[in-house]
Amino acid sequence: MWLLELGATNGEFSQHPLSLPPCLPPFNSPGRFLAAVEIKALLAHIVVTYDVKFEEGKGLPAERHMGPFRYPGNADVLFRKRGGIL
Repeated sequence: MWLLELGATNGEFSQHPLSLPPCLPPFNSPGRFLAAVEIKALLAHIVVTYDVKFEEGKGLPAERHMGPFRYPGNADVLFRKRGGIL
């Protein structure tokens, strides 16, 4: 088989990265785990590095409704870099 030609042994065949079927639908993509980890890392960096708040005097934005779904409204968000060492 072509994976054995690439150097995978019989025991590594099912664990080899190239052994995934090429016809997986997009929601079964193994890259979705990497994307989730990257988004979590980005949000953690923002929470640790910056103070985040809505613009003064405006409060929370009004929600928009479309059928049974609720969507957040538009709002200006302010970021300020935190000073000092955590």
